[in-house]
Amino acid sequence: RQMCIRDRRRVHGDDVYIDGNLDELKFIALYLKENRVVAASSMGRSPALMIINQALRLGLMPSAQEIKSGKFDLEALRRRVGEQKQGCRCQRERCCKKAPKAPETA
Repeated sequence: RQMCIRDRRRVHGDDVYIDGNLDELKFIALYLKENRVVAASSMGRSPALMIINQALRLGLMPSAQEIKSGKFDLEALRRRVGEQKQGCRCQRERCCKKAPKAPETA
């Protein structure tokens, strides 16, 4: 397994929100500071991290308060990123233009 980090210089948040399953090593960690997402990392969910990377670049990430209240919807974020004129720059097979694979639930 490989851990991917978006902007490791800023992984100094006040809080961390985990989306996914730590035991199965399939998760996204959102680093929160001053009511905003300042960095993200993932394990086993790289396509989702690409979407978050684009959303951070475009200023589309929900606030930390929205994320903590359970309003984080990766699919809705993917759609918002896809609607932007700048679009997605990544050229990988699975990226912001396609729906991310949902995490498996036990």
